[in-house]
Amino acid sequence: TCNSTSCASVIVTVEQAPTLTPNTTCINTAGDIAGATASGLAKPSCDAFASPTLEDVWYEFQATSSSHNIIVTPSSGFDPVLVLYTSCSGGEIGCADSGGNWATETITATGLIVGAAYYVRVYDYGSVPPTTTTFNICVITLCTPPGAATISGIASPCQSSTQNYIASA
Repeated sequence: TCNSTSCASVIVTVEQAPTLTPNTTCINTAGDIAGATASGLAKPSCDAFASPTLEDVWYEFQATSSSHNIIVTPSSGFDPVLVLYTSCSGGEIGCADSGGNWATETITATGLIVGAAYYVRVYDYGSVPPTTTTFNICVITLCTPPGAATISGIASPCQSSTQNYIASA
């Protein structure tokens, strides 16, 4: 977790960040980088250029599955960089910057620990302020079929109905 000892440079941003709730479909949360300040973390691996200021906003979500998609859909004039971390002080585990204004960015994160908190960072790629600063963000739970013997009569985390699963060896 983030506290004043481990994340002094991002404490205000991260502790006030909205919590995203994973769903089986994209349920958007509105985001805005207007007035954002730099958290102090270095540019992530996918950002070849990097804004000199890296003025970012942060979100947190708790993994409900070992696999999630994190999706940012920007407004026109905003070129988002999307990064997933294990903590607010680093530990990058995913990064998306497909380039170009208005491009939707997606991270497909696998190997997550169910119940663990993960941190999402969003900022604009360019060196000049974007013409718009808003975006939508969501976290989607990806379906992973069970890998064990037949499991009957349980509710699937990816469907509202009860399913029967049969695993093959």
